[in-house]
Amino acid sequence: MSHFTTVETEITSLTALAAAAAKLGKPFEQGEVDVRGWHGNRMRAQAKIDMGSYDVAIVREKRPEERYKMVADWWAIGMEQGRQSDEVIAELTREYALERVVESCEAEGYVIDRNEIAIHADGSMELVASKWE
Repeated sequence: MSHFTTVETEITSLTALAAAAAKLGKPFEQGEVDVRGWHGNRMRAQAKIDMGSYDVAIVREKRPEERYKMVADWWAIGMEQGRQSDEVIAELTREYALERVVESCEAEGYVIDRNEIAIHADGSMELVASKWE
């Protein structure tokens, strides 16, 4: 059975999430959006990632600071892509984490050569941040 489910990843930067979606070739839309799920299920969200026939909703959490969560019909997305839902979630959260680290480093004045970022077989990533003083 398919339904909307929340991923426990805490999103703190929509800019980094949009960059991760773009890197994966998935359109990102911000604003009050309609999100598509399995069998015509719908919900409203503050942003979404278009995954094909279905979307990942980006829903603002009720906190003073800006935080979001990802909600989607992960089963339907995985089925459409011919993968397990946890593989889709892992890929999206990995790319978001990488973009968030790069964004944070660059905000502190570090330079990161994106061509030198290594992604290892176990899913871990390695990057070099440089800063000239």
